Amino acid sequence: MKRAMTISNDDDDDRIIVQSQCHCQQIALDISLPKDPNDDQTNSNAKVWNCHCTTCRKYHLAAYTSYLQVPKSQISIRRGVDKIGTCSSSCQATMALDAEDKVERWYCTDCSSKLMSIASENDNEEDDGHDDCLVNLGPIDEDTIPPCYSKRWKEQLKQKENNLCSENSCRWTDVIPNYKTSQESTGATKWTGGCACGASRYEIAVTRPAQLQHCYCHLCRELSGGPFMTWIPVHKCDFAWKKQSSSVTDDAIVRLVRTTPFGSRHICSRCRGVLTIVYDSQPGLVWPCAGGID
Repeated sequence: MKRAMTISNDDDDDRIIVQSQCHCQQIALDISLPKDPNDDQTNSNAKVWNCHCTTCRKYHLAAYTSYLQVPKSQISIRRGVDKIGTCSSSCQATMALDAEDKVERWYCTDCSSKLMSIASENDNEEDDGHDDCLVNLGPIDEDTIPPCYSKRWKEQLKQKENNLCSENSCRWTDVIPNYKTSQESTGATKWTGGCACGASRYEIAVTRPAQLQHCYCHLCRELSGGPFMTWIPVHKCDFAWKKQSSSVTDDAIVRLVRTTPFGSRHICSRCRGVLTIVYDSQPGLVWPCAGGID
């Protein structure tokens, strides 16, 4: 989809505007929806669903990602068209749109927030059948979502048919915590992980029961595009980068970027995957994102 095609204004009094923006606020999107979410005649193509496919998990580095599916014609770029970066990927769930499994991912080139994906169009330019966009729910401004839509979307996301590729869901998403301390004395287990484009790879030596923590803060939702991110505290001595620079130029691809006053994140400069958190107050720990684990 050409970006210029998305810049428009909607002054229809019968519609509301749901807003989305990246963390640094350089990019802002307006999504036009009818005031009545139950108006099937004008709202038949607007719905939300979760994608559990492995490629979406790797790209967003979250257990799964949540999308608002809307026609292109209902999305406007309010600002920041020059800050939009793109990368090509795949999404098994786009088969539900009768589109190819290839998608164009949109992110902010400044802060790496994930904004939306666009299903690849048919090579035939006259075919306008694949015109839906998948807007990431994570960065959407909740104050702009009317209660009627909030209720409808919550109900839709709970339905089995709206959890696509659930057979590929990660093993730890719905794990019930076991508070009993393991007495087994086992050797270290090696975990591997990395970003979606493969430019970064790491290895974790798991020497004790792993602790996973979900974070639902708005920053994690903006950077991943999903409803939450999951982090694993690991001692730095148990974490090793296996690949984080270009094999051609030896330039660093993974960069440690200050994202809050109290911490930084390792981010891939190619696919913008947010791989770890390093807190200033915990110099001996690194928190890799569980969504990047193989």
